[in-house]
Amino acid sequence: MSAPLIYLDHLATTPCAPEVVAAMREALERDYGNPSSAHALGWRARERVEDARGALAALLGARPQRFTLTSGATEASHIALFGAAALAEEGGGRAHVVSAVAEHAATLGPLRELARRGHAVTLVGLTPDGLVDLDALAAALTPQTRLVSLLRAHNELATLQPVAEVAALARRRAHPSCLVHVDAAQSVGKEPLSLADLDVDLLSLSAHKLYGPKGSGALYVRQDARRPRLELPPSLWGGGQERGLRPGTVATHQAVGLGVAAALAREALAAGEPAALAALAARLRAGLEAQGARLNCAAAPRLPHALSLTCPPALFERLSAAWGGVVMFSQGAACQSGRGAPSEALLAIGLTPEEASRVARLSVGRYTTPSEITRALALLGAEGAPPPPPAGVMPL
Repeated sequence: MSAPLIYLDHLATTPCAPEVVAAMREALERDYGNPSSAHALGWRARERVEDARGALAALLGARPQRFTLTSGATEASHIALFGAAALAEEGGGRAHVVSAVAEHAATLGPLRELARRGHAVTLVGLTPDGLVDLDALAAALTPQTRLVSLLRAHNELATLQPVAEVAALARRRAHPSCLVHVDAAQSVGKEPLSLADLDVDLLSLSAHKLYGPKGSGALYVRQDARRPRLELPPSLWGGGQERGLRPGTVATHQAVGLGVAAALAREALAAGEPAALAALAARLRAGLEAQGARLNCAAAPRLPHALSLTCPPALFERLSAAWGGVVMFSQGAACQSGRGAPSEALLAIGLTPEEASRVARLSVGRYTTPSEITRALALLGAEGAPPPPPAGVMPL
C-alpha cells in the first residue's frame, strides 16, 4: 500500500473544506432554482447567494452589495483592469497604469493587452526583500496615472506588499481619479484583512485559495462617501445580473461554496489559525535550513503558512527524489509551470537563473498535521528520521 500523500502546496490551491462540499451539494440538490426567477425556488436560491455575499462582506468588513461574483480572481482582475482603462477613455484619454514586474499572470496579461491598445504601462521593480520598490513606484506616478495594481501577498515569495502605503501614495501623487486595485487571492482568509484599512478601490479574490471551490470568486468595488461613487462599465452584456457588471445566471452552488469558505475563514482567523500554521511552517523551515536551504525574503512581512526556499543542489535533488509522488510541493509557481523560463519574481529579488531553478515553494494548510511535517522531513533524513543503525548492524 502506498504511503498517504502529504500536501504542501496550499498557495497553488486549497482542498475544499468538508462544510463547503456539503453546502454546495445541498445547493445543487435542493436550491436549483434560477436566482433571478420570481418564484419560491428562485427566491430561495437568491437568498443563498445573498447569504454568501454577506459572509464575504463580513470577512472583509464591507457592504455586501459592493461584491460582484465572478469565476475567480483572474476574471475579477480583468473586469477591474479593463474597466479602469475604459473609465479613462470615457474621460477623453488613455490610462497610465503602474504595476510591478513580478505580478501574477492574471494582472500582467491584461496589462500587456492594454499596452497593445495604446495605454501606457509602467512596471516597477522589487527590492531584494520581495517588496515593491516604493521609491520607484512614487517616481512612476504622474498626474496622468489612472490605475495602480499590485498583489497583496505574492504568489511565489509569500511577501505581503504595503498596499495601504501604496494607496496613500497614489492619492497624493497621481490623477485625482486614479484607482488602486489589489489582487488579494493569496491573502483573503489567510491574514486579517480590512478593506477600510487597505483603502483600495478594487479587490480581486478566489474561493479556491481559502478552502472553497475552483471557478468561484469576487470583485470588490469601492463605495466610499469620501470619494465619488465608483461604477465600472460592464465586461459583458446580457440579462443585467450582478448589477450589470457581470451578467449571466449566477451559479448558486459556486456562490454558496465561496460564502461558506468565507465564514469558515472568519472563524479560523478569530481562533488563531495563522499562528498555528506559522508554527508548522517554522518546523518545516528549520528542518530544511539545517540541510542548507535559505528562506527567500526572510526580512519581509509574509504569509504565515508559506515558504520560498532556495536549496543547495544536493538538497534540491533529494527533494525531487525522496518527495516525488509522496509530498506535493511546487518548484516555482503553479501558474508558471510548463514555461521553462526562470521566474520573474525570483530574478527580481536578485537570484540567478540557476539559483531560481532550485527554489522550492512550500505551504501548509488547515488540514496539515505535525506528523505530516515530521514524515516529510524524515523522508529527507532530517528532523523526525529514525537514527542510523549501530556500526556493523544490518538494518532489517
